Amino acid sequence: MAEIPHGDHIVQELGDVLGYAQAYNLAMVTQPGYPDAELCRERRDGDDVYYSDLPLRLATPAGVIATPPTTLHEAARRGDAEDIGRLLRTNPVNATDLFGTTALSWAVVRRNDAAIRALLAAGADPTAGSDAWSQERSALYWAAATGQGRLFRRLLAAVPAGGSPAEPVWPREYVQAAVEGGDVGILDLMLSQPHELFQAQRLSDPFPSERIMARVLRSAPQEFKDQFLMQVAAAHGGEVRLDLLRLALKSGADPDRVASYETPLSTLADGIRANSPEAIAILLKAGADPNRIAHRERALREAIDSLKLDGEVDAFDGRALRIIDLLIAAGADINLPDADGLPPSWRLFFPARFDNDVFDPSFITADLVRKLSARGMDFNARWQGRSLLAAVEQKAGTDSEQAAWLRSVGAR
Repeated sequence: MAEIPHGDHIVQELGDVLGYAQAYNLAMVTQPGYPDAELCRERRDGDDVYYSDLPLRLATPAGVIATPPTTLHEAARRGDAEDIGRLLRTNPVNATDLFGTTALSWAVVRRNDAAIRALLAAGADPTAGSDAWSQERSALYWAAATGQGRLFRRLLAAVPAGGSPAEPVWPREYVQAAVEGGDVGILDLMLSQPHELFQAQRLSDPFPSERIMARVLRSAPQEFKDQFLMQVAAAHGGEVRLDLLRLALKSGADPDRVASYETPLSTLADGIRANSPEAIAILLKAGADPNRIAHRERALREAIDSLKLDGEVDAFDGRALRIIDLLIAAGADINLPDADGLPPSWRLFFPARFDNDVFDPSFITADLVRKLSARGMDFNARWQGRSLLAAVEQKAGTDSEQAAWLRSVGAR
């Protein structure tokens, strides 16, 4: 038998170990009476954003499990009032399980109303329960996070005197849970009382609904509004949420606010998202400065860097050209030097930052030079007393194709 290469042997050993571990785990959770079997599975398509929080996992429909619940927390997930009553005889009502979750929390996220009624009647505290790896995960928190407005108010009324998380203020984790849960009533209740607003950076695509964010922005400080605008502009995904972009601007967000060396305009100028030109147009209409230099580059430069024309304009190039035209129409100066004083036409051929003598025409084409010339780029701009054509001829030769491109647009 051929000898297994060392690297392949390690891979094979690792595969054997993982295979054994998976088989062992499966054998454990399929044992009759294992209390948390329905929690133990991998993430699947369609799982909601809270899948990583154990209370929302449910692999097996409650009706399919034939064995009666053996723990109070399991009864809260899939049992009835009789199961709850039986197990309360030997279990404290507010005890947490291995997941740091109370029985009432399990009942809330599983929408087990019979268990909720039985636990509340037994004195369960809606604010009890947290784990060591996260902030509060009480039943009241989960009612907000899952958007159960009526239940949230019912639980709030059952909180023991002096035990409300709203004293002295609603914690930021609860407010964010209400935002992501999507119930405007819960959110309005929290925001109308003293509260601590979470950071806008903690929101990401998919964002909450426009209605939810309108309520948040209505009373949010300026810093939050500015951060949220940047989050919407910079979010990953196929398209920008134009409704939220308009909403943030309408609320007073600053379209020229710099965050992480970017402005909303510069982060969209690369044209990656399919509706980037529409988003750029919205920002410009709201007064975004097309000549603003956030760090070292302007939005126009970002758009030009996105062009990779090779004689054929694809969809990506088409968006970049539209963005360039939008920026120029709004007053962007295509010949404004960069932070080093280098003219934009020079930067095409000498793109290395911190060393303006490095010639690199890798991403320049004759088509790109022609299109930028047609949009007003000055290829006769001088720097340190030299013409661009002379600098290119010195690096690439007088007979080089790059020198020919420059001559074709009138460079001397």
